[in-house]
Amino acid sequence: MPDLPFVVLVPLLLIGVPAALLLAAAIPIIRMSADSLRVVPVEGPRRETVEKLCALHEAISSEMGLEWVGVYSCDATPAILIGAWASPDDATFQCVYHIEKANRSVFDVVTLYEQNAGLTTSSSKDAHTMPPRPMAFIQSFDQAELRTLWQRHLEADRHMRDAGFAVREAGLAFEDALADAMREHARHIRTLPMWTVQMLHRYFALREKLTGQPVDAESIRDAREASEMRLSAAA
Repeated sequence: MPDLPFVVLVPLLLIGVPAALLLAAAIPIIRMSADSLRVVPVEGPRRETVEKLCALHEAISSEMGLEWVGVYSCDATPAILIGAWASPDDATFQCVYHIEKANRSVFDVVTLYEQNAGLTTSSSKDAHTMPPRPMAFIQSFDQAELRTLWQRHLEADRHMRDAGFAVREAGLAFEDALADAMREHARHIRTLPMWTVQMLHRYFALREKLTGQPVDAESIRDAREASEMRLSAAA
């Protein structure tokens, strides 16, 4: 796990490891669900560090039709810097999340579809820590190269389109699109029963099992059926 902040170490000492882990899982989600959540541009030396890292991947990004957007940070996770590319034609993004303290970087390729659906392909198994919202598909290929991620993403994207999901047109600025997606995801998680326990279970027991499993026609069909059953039950 990433280094725990001081505010989490205090309850770790006072009330024991299980309760502290629950708190550590809860704090970022509570912050991300707030109306005040903001994703903002980063300037100065921190920006330059990420730009140098991202420049190494400019050839693939251009090949995929993406344009460089900039470097950002989110006030809910200030220790993570985000280098971003976006398609000028539709709602497809490529992000590198640079974790400063660990000097570690993770790539995501993201496509947003109509019907409030989404597809994320990540180079980290940690992508499975948070329970996904309905019709938000996540696949991870741990430590995969960026070109491999794109191959996997395009395969899953083809299944999404075959299932009738149309890619959204380009619209929102990257920082607004990311803030909206994070806020919606966090608010969904907080509606789940014992959601902090679910996150810990996913981190310690499920993420290893889920990594490497592609989003395919069967998984899309199963998710759609489950979503329709939930809507019918709520009606």
